[in-house]
Amino acid sequence: MTTDTTAEKPYRVICISMYVEDLDRLDAVVEVLKERGIARANRSALIRYALEGLTPGQIHEADLGRVRGEKIVPATPRAGTSGKHPTE
Repeated sequence: MTTDTTAEKPYRVICISMYVEDLDRLDAVVEVLKERGIARANRSALIRYALEGLTPGQIHEADLGRVRGEKIVPATPRAGTSGKHPTE
């Protein structure tokens, strides 16, 4: 049996660096979603959701500071959310 290694996959496996605190928050949200019955919730799905519809024009200057390593400013809650951490 031969495998076609040239076939395009709809995804790529990547490696990114994230702060432990961010991963903890991400995992906490995934856990809440799983408890609500969304069995396929995972880090990748949650990151894709966060990026959905995002354009560079929607990123506030304060958020760009995070990328530059400046002091983290609390983010503005997404429309339709309370802004609280899901475990609160």
